[in-house]
Amino acid sequence: MYTKGYMEFITVVLCIISIMLWSRVSSLRTRLEHMERYLADATKNITRAESVAQAPSATASTTVPIPPVDAQTALQSVHMSEAPEPNILASFLAWLATDWLMKLGGFLVILGLGWFVSFAFANQWIGPMGRIALGLVVGAGVLVLGRYRLGAYITQGAVLMFVGATGIVLTLYAAREVYDFFSPASALI
Repeated sequence: MYTKGYMEFITVVLCIISIMLWSRVSSLRTRLEHMERYLADATKNITRAESVAQAPSATASTTVPIPPVDAQTALQSVHMSEAPEPNILASFLAWLATDWLMKLGGFLVILGLGWFVSFAFANQWIGPMGRIALGLVVGAGVLVLGRYRLGAYITQGAVLMFVGATGIVLTLYAAREVYDFFSPASALI
């Protein structure tokens, strides 16, 4: 019974990891192609300038010196070239690629808490008022923990704050829509 669910979960995780790797490889491939074009153009310009400098000239016997290529100028031209703006998917994948294990852990914590809470609800261990109170207290606790961790570890604190805020919003939604505990105005406040 649980084997099928775990296999589906592992398949989804492997798909996400393969998409992240594909995105990184394609980004590196684009950068490498750009650098190869730049180096090919620079090489052509240098060989053309050398051939002009070595060829005897009928009008003048002096050659024009080739200015040296400044390394800083070359790097600026590589970085400031026609790089396209990243789209939303690329930005999301770049965000997901940094500290992806911690973000996966946050997702699994949310998934585990959701499973536990739904199991407790199915067995009537917790009543409606206790469910909402538990959701608000746990969400606020994770939010405070995230704020505390934000000083030392920015990404970890931000993820914890997101998890806590998501827990609070989902709990308030359930309190309003499922149990009708709050009015729309009080739930918004």
